[in-house]
Amino acid sequence: MRRPWLLALTFALALALPACAGQDRRTPEARADAANKHYEIALGSAQTGSYDDAKKQVDLALQDWPDHGDSHYLLGLILLNEGRAIIDFIEAETCLTDESADQQRGRADALHRDAHAAFARAAASFTDRDPGLGRAYNSMSVISLYFHDHEQAKQELDHALAAQY
Repeated sequence: MRRPWLLALTFALALALPACAGQDRRTPEARADAANKHYEIALGSAQTGSYDDAKKQVDLALQDWPDHGDSHYLLGLILLNEGRAIIDFIEAETCLTDESADQQRGRADALHRDAHAAFARAAASFTDRDPGLGRAYNSMSVISLYFHDHEQAKQELDHALAAQY
C-alpha cells in the first residue's frame, strides 16, 4: 500500500534539514560553557607544549563563542611562543644564515603578526574592567617592539596602563 503523504513528508523533511543543520540551538549560556571548557583544555595542552591540540581546542572554543577573549589571548600566546621558538632555534642553536634560515625567519615573523592580531581580537573582546584587557595590550606592545615599531608599542602600552584599575 502506497502512502503518498508519507513520501511527501519525507521529501519535505529532507529539504528542510540542510537549512537547519548549521543552526546552533544551544542557549548563549550553554555556548559560553562549552567555550570555557574548550579553553580550559586548550590551556592545559598549551602548558604541556601540545600546541597543535591547544590550537584545535581554541578553534572549537571560538566556534562556540567567537568573542571569547581568553581564547583569542591564548592563541596569541601560542603563536608568539611558536615564533620565538623558531627564532631561538635559528639563532641560538644552529646559527643558520642560509636561505632556509631566511624562510624560517619569515615564518616566525608571520606567526608574530598573527599573534598580534589574536591579541587585538582579545582586547576587542574584553570589557573595560576585565584584567585581560591590559594583558592583551601589553602583549601587543611586546610584538610591536619586536618589529621595532616603537610608536605603536608606546600607544599599546598606554592602553595597557589605562586598562589597569
